[in-house]
Amino acid sequence: MNRKIRLAVLLFALLTTQSTTGYMLLMLIILSYLITKHLKKVLLFLPVLVFAVIFVASLPFMKDKIVDLITETSEIDELLYQSYGRDRNVTPQRFTSLLITFEDFKNNPLLGIAAHYEEQWTYKAGSRISAITGIGNLMSQFGLTGLLFFLIYSIKSSVAFSRHFKYKGAILLFLIMLGISISYSIMLMPLVMCFWMFTVFEGETSKQAEGQIAVNEAISSTSH
Repeated sequence: MNRKIRLAVLLFALLTTQSTTGYMLLMLIILSYLITKHLKKVLLFLPVLVFAVIFVASLPFMKDKIVDLITETSEIDELLYQSYGRDRNVTPQRFTSLLITFEDFKNNPLLGIAAHYEEQWTYKAGSRISAITGIGNLMSQFGLTGLLFFLIYSIKSSVAFSRHFKYKGAILLFLIMLGISISYSIMLMPLVMCFWMFTVFEGETSKQAEGQIAVNEAISSTSH
């Protein structure tokens, strides 16, 4: 009963945020659960699921957000003009941020620009723009090397979590992280990095545990 109450509170909190990213990830979690538990029912009710997705996307606040995102992505030049020579940075929407940072990735594909923000193409153009996309900032700052590092270890960590907590859907955590990283930059925060870099620390912990066991066995054998 306590689990149901906590789940109800979390769902209510998520629904009241009116977050497009939150709704998309919620549908992803529900779909993953249905596929792993009731695949035949999912195939049977697939038209209903498609209708539900379309209905959610057509809600007034969702529709307005989607229209705003599409409109802003087509007005990057106008955004550059508005932010030209300003003292404070302008923060564009998530998809516009992704397009802007992708240009830096194309200019510096292997290692990125690192912490040399003066190498950003928008900075060189005289504009002050602060991108909010996590995956875009990772690609622009660390290039293909950082992107591959994130993909490899986030997938490995996702599989490790599913194995440890014994749930199906090995890449579910990876898809959630990827969905969050498109919209927000929190993926580079230390707390969040602990999740998608879990296997890095897990390997070190396993080695330390094995070493400690070997030491204990050696002490035990010498004492006898």
